[in-house]
Amino acid sequence: MPQVSVIRASDIDAAVGGGSRQYLTGTLARAQALAHIEDAELEAGISDYDADTVDQPHMHPRAREYQLVLRGRLLIRELATGVVHDLRAGDFYVIERNTAYAQKVYAHTRVFFFKNPAGNDKVAVELDAAAEEWVAEGWPE
Repeated sequence: MPQVSVIRASDIDAAVGGGSRQYLTGTLARAQALAHIEDAELEAGISDYDADTVDQPHMHPRAREYQLVLRGRLLIRELATGVVHDLRAGDFYVIERNTAYAQKVYAHTRVFFFKNPAGNDKVAVELDAAAEEWVAEGWPE
């Protein structure tokens, strides 16, 4: 393994977009457009959203998620408390292990993320009536 591994901006730009998620590092189970750096300890990548999107509500029992909003806006609802976080370009946030959440992402949003430890530990969760109502409200201005 080289001492310094590089993924060029031109390769990232060519692969990321069109509503995709591309991993920069990790041990991937599925092929993707971007050649990534193999890493069993850390997953990092970029999520790009072309359209208003509601991600599958979930939690990670092993991994802590770190995210930086590169552009756009998203809303995260903590399902246990109902607290909603309004996150915009430049905001950095951490989602602790075992935090069940729902996420509404505005069109044209891009997020850089990393997870530690690496690995797919995503567990889907059900929405309660209040969270379902929140999702149905749409995207506030």
